[in-house]
Amino acid sequence: MPRPRNFGVNHYENKHLLGELTLSDLMEFCEIEGEFTIGRNWLPIVRARISKRRDALEIFMDNLESDPEIEIPLDAKVFVDGNVVRIRVSWVGYPENHEVRLRLDRVPDWL
Repeated sequence: MPRPRNFGVNHYENKHLLGELTLSDLMEFCEIEGEFTIGRNWLPIVRARISKRRDALEIFMDNLESDPEIEIPLDAKVFVDGNVVRIRVSWVGYPENHEVRLRLDRVPDWL
């Protein structure tokens, strides 16, 4: 039996509603372009790529740098509200999770 034409959209929309949408799911239908913040100030995303280990998204503020400003695991759960994406990320040496926010250039189509 063939899949309905909007199968992917309903699948990701359901994962979003259930709170199970991951960063890798988001990257399936949305470019990671725009700005990011860990605190108060928004910083530009100049370049974003998958790590060599294929387990994290590396975000850079400069094209020439070889070390990313931030690494976010691809299996991290994301919460989408319009064009703002919230992600809870833990760093080595910090006992609690920190919130990373991405402000995308455009709102995902299925929202």
